[in-house]
Amino acid sequence: LSQKTDAVISQVTHSSGSSVPIGRSASLSRQEQSDLTGGAFLIGNSQQVIEEGTYNICFDKPVSTQDVVVMMEPALEMRVKITVNGKEITDKSELQNTHEGDKVSISAKIYEMGTDNEISSDLLPPGTTYTIAISEDGKVVKKSDGKVMELKDYELKKKPTKIEAAVTITGFNPITYTAEFTPADRAIVYSIEPGFGGDKQSIKYDGIASNQDMTLTFTVSADGVKMTDKAAVEALNPKIEFSDSSKGNSGTMVVRNDGVIEVTPKSAAKSAEEFYDVEVTCTLPVKTGDVVAKQTYRVFIANYNVLTLPVNGSVRKNEFYGNAAGVSFYVTKDGKKLDKSMVEGKIRAINLNKDGVYKHLKTNVTVENDGTITIVP
Repeated sequence: LSQKTDAVISQVTHSSGSSVPIGRSASLSRQEQSDLTGGAFLIGNSQQVIEEGTYNICFDKPVSTQDVVVMMEPALEMRVKITVNGKEITDKSELQNTHEGDKVSISAKIYEMGTDNEISSDLLPPGTTYTIAISEDGKVVKKSDGKVMELKDYELKKKPTKIEAAVTITGFNPITYTAEFTPADRAIVYSIEPGFGGDKQSIKYDGIASNQDMTLTFTVSADGVKMTDKAAVEALNPKIEFSDSSKGNSGTMVVRNDGVIEVTPKSAAKSAEEFYDVEVTCTLPVKTGDVVAKQTYRVFIANYNVLTLPVNGSVRKNEFYGNAAGVSFYVTKDGKKLDKSMVEGKIRAINLNKDGVYKHLKTNVTVENDGTITIVP
């Protein structure tokens, strides 16, 4: 900055002999006041670092050193990291997607401009100040001072909010970062509970096309409360995906009147294996991020049947101790009875009455060499 002269800078050279460009120049004057003359000049580029060393600044006519002021800006920049609910945002415009109740954390570091060289606060002059602050409605509600620039887990309110970070070196303009936004209403937290529509958790390959009984269920809750409104669940646009769908696994999806999402497998992929598992994924593409639940059912390629043998004897309630009366079954695969080695250890569940009222009773399960399974309460 120059005063009381219309002299302009003609050349700037570095001690290495290289010239430095003059980024901008402006002559300043006021016709009615001849003594109000001067100039403003930008040496170099404000977005790039110039070399350390000695600079020779030449004017096109003599000037007084008393009429020249040189201002310098440290070649430093601040980089700010902001996370919302633990997830880093890549653009501060994403703060407009925040909600009341979200937790925001902020940290900042100083770097040599245009590089990844972090500058230790110990290298900055004494008296340098460091600040991170969050304001709501123009009032500071949380602040962090100190060389470690960090502010953790502030819970946002539904108010106009400003995040400010600043490093101030005495004698220079502060290095600053500012972001302003207003969080929306508190976000609803959705969850999905997977299950089955009945006792069946598997299906035969040759019976899947006409299947009506083996269903999977996905129950949606909002803030921990089960959603029972069919239209409200449908409005969430639930998506269903079958594993290996390109090979033939598929089914239908409906939202029942009680709000439960029901999936009915209707086709299956061919396989050389005796059975395989299919994973069904239910996704709610809500604004706060996809909510996902998975459930798995089994497809039996071979035709298995569980057959009951005649019941022998009965037992009184007060005779359970030492009881030997029970029920026997055997399993066939494609019409052939399976022996002990094929069935032992593969029984998935034993239910005493469909409604499970006798599930507290202990049972003794044995498998004979010929594959006969006997269950004795």
